[in-house]
Amino acid sequence: MAEQIGDILSRIINQIDPEHKVPFDLLKKNWPKLIGTALSRQCQPERLQGSVLYLKARNAAWRKELAGQHDQLLNLVKKNTEMVEITRIIFLDED
Repeated sequence: MAEQIGDILSRIINQIDPEHKVPFDLLKKNWPKLIGTALSRQCQPERLQGSVLYLKARNAAWRKELAGQHDQLLNLVKKNTEMVEITRIIFLDED
């Protein structure tokens, strides 16, 4: 299967400048596909700083629920992206 030009460019840019926004922008754009529609309604990617992904939870109850599933969510993100540099997720309240 041929690789799409956008994927090739994103990979090249990420190799040249790992702090570049393209991988995070793709993560944000494809978030529902990556973690599922139901879960994506409860949290959204806010930012990526170094190896830490910040997710904005729908509310405090969801933040607590998601924090309890940190490892599973981290593995899901890593499995469905090429962003293996993410080592931790911090959950923020949407409020």
